[in-house]
Amino acid sequence: MSFLSPLLLFAMVALGLPLVIHLLNLKKPKQLSFSTLAFFKELQQTTIRRIVIKRYLLLILRLLAVACLAFVLARPFLPAGKGATSQAPTLHAFLIDNSTSMSRIGTEGPLLDVAKNLAETISATSGEDDRFILQTTHGEEERLSTRSSSQFIERLEGITPQLTGSSMDNRLLSILETMENAPFQNKQIYVISDGQTFALPAAGSESLVSYSYIHVGNPPVQNTRISRVETSTELLGLNIPVQLQVTVTNPGELEATNQFITLEFNDEPSGQYTFSLEPGGQQVFEFEIVPGKLGSNTGKLEVEGDEFLGDNAFYLVVQVPEKRKVLWVEPESNAQNEWAYTEALLQVANSSDSQIEIIQTDLSRINEHMPDADAIVLSSLNDIPDFAAQQIQSAVQNGKGLVFLPSPNGDIRSYNALFERINAGQFIGVEGDYGSFTPISSANQLLENHPVITGLFEPKADESISFEEPDIYYQFLFAPFSGGAGGYAMMTTDQDRPLFYEKKVGEGRVIISAIGIGPGWSNLAVTSIYVPFFYRALLYSTSSNQGGLQSQQLGDQFVWLGAMDAQTVELEYADEWIKPTTVQRSSGLEISYASEQWTPGWVTIRDERSETVVAVNLPDEESVFDEIYDAQALQDVAGETEMTFIRFENDSNETLEQKIRSVGFGTEIWSWFMLAGFLFLVAESLVSIFYKAETVT
Repeated sequence: MSFLSPLLLFAMVALGLPLVIHLLNLKKPKQLSFSTLAFFKELQQTTIRRIVIKRYLLLILRLLAVACLAFVLARPFLPAGKGATSQAPTLHAFLIDNSTSMSRIGTEGPLLDVAKNLAETISATSGEDDRFILQTTHGEEERLSTRSSSQFIERLEGITPQLTGSSMDNRLLSILETMENAPFQNKQIYVISDGQTFALPAAGSESLVSYSYIHVGNPPVQNTRISRVETSTELLGLNIPVQLQVTVTNPGELEATNQFITLEFNDEPSGQYTFSLEPGGQQVFEFEIVPGKLGSNTGKLEVEGDEFLGDNAFYLVVQVPEKRKVLWVEPESNAQNEWAYTEALLQVANSSDSQIEIIQTDLSRINEHMPDADAIVLSSLNDIPDFAAQQIQSAVQNGKGLVFLPSPNGDIRSYNALFERINAGQFIGVEGDYGSFTPISSANQLLENHPVITGLFEPKADESISFEEPDIYYQFLFAPFSGGAGGYAMMTTDQDRPLFYEKKVGEGRVIISAIGIGPGWSNLAVTSIYVPFFYRALLYSTSSNQGGLQSQQLGDQFVWLGAMDAQTVELEYADEWIKPTTVQRSSGLEISYASEQWTPGWVTIRDERSETVVAVNLPDEESVFDEIYDAQALQDVAGETEMTFIRFENDSNETLEQKIRSVGFGTEIWSWFMLAGFLFLVAESLVSIFYKAETVT
């Protein structure tokens, strides 16, 4: 226990008053002889002892009452934090939430202004030798240096809302590390925020630093946001119309009325809708875009008429690459009859007007070409070594495509080892005789709405697709994993067995064929569907990385993986060129940069050979205001570290100031001594009235 006004403990000298009164009462009177005093000689000794006890009891109660009064004047308190003392200076660290949501207007004004006023209040109650650390959750990172109260307030006034991703996790951890190493005995961390969802790191149980979380409010606001943007197909090409499906949601508690959503694509207006949304509702709008150039085509969606402006813009990029590179991996010496059919496909793929560039190699040189490839074709390999399977798995999960064409002499166990890595399925056997030319089934079913199939045929309205059905002589029996989601049989036989199966794996996709290309498998190669189907399948397998929409969420780190030169790669953002951090991966060059200061927009990645544009947008949680932390949730994530939770909107100014003082400097307990003094005085009165010293004779 310590005291805010220790000088007033001099009031303890008042303890002498009851003591003087007691001593005066003990002064013996002068004895005089009187004849009737003989009657009192019969006074029992026990009665005299009871009188003495009463006097001492009254003395103790009066001394305690006066002592309690002196303690009340000195304002006793229990210091905050483990091992804290009132005499030592305190180091106060503030993490101020300056996200765009803190620009909302509450009952006391903008939430960020409320947060800054609270920080000033805490500073005003600090000691002369106390020091301060200031950090924000968004935008440029502050240097974690100790400041005086005046320096702290001067920097505090310059904080403004930032339209960037949150770095709260890393910055709170950095504050914690700085505080634990600081040469201060008293330490306190204040997190002042509107309570949007974030992860509060837990301090160790031995930490001397305690947390205080001050919630400044959660005022309702009309807010709609663009929650999802998708394309109708990832087979994108120059001047080919593509449909954009844009989902708009209303995550707030207020109805959104008379709002607009507009699209600008390649600097040209591309459509507008008007809408109204109930709280919690959503609506999907469809825009048609036409990529007018190879490479990056940029677009911007914007909501108008919304009360909260921070998340109204959504940036997108549609990539139309000049050439998609396919790494065709096959045995060093392929059978002549197999090669003849493969060559016909490769000639079409490598023609001048094709969007595909084929790079032929074998397993021994797969590492040499894999970083530059958008997709990998494994054709007629008898087995797949573990080293290659591991590299292929990593490449597919990071966005490359894979097309698998079996060998008639293939090792099923080796094939299945690869399929198990990518959770696609397995071969459970074979059917038919290779090269027998005796049909065992025919391919008669196509998945009509699959991107590879769509566009191959132009059926009239209400007509089903009809095509020349190839006969199957020999095939592997493929069984998809029942628990694997996202798989589709693109082509099946009349026995309902998958012939070509497609599955999403990580950021890439896999197409598994149950048959090879050569004539010993089927007569597919002599049908009209053969070349366009395979060409589109190859194009589709490459689209997962180069094609489609490219967008990332702002946050602690910008990360991009692709084919770039590590020596010359640069990032362009806001007319500034930046040298990023690079790491060479098996699936490409990983480019990263600490992008805390970036706002939504476009980032250009360029080396001496090529360039690409990536859109960056706010994370979804920046638009959600109703999911806030409460005291129990904060304590759960804080672990054994002491956590104090204060709701600004629930307290009067006087109560709030008292809580803040208790958090930073300890809990005042003068009221305990006031109550104790009152009880001692009541007890003294009761003893005086009811404690009888006389005995009954």
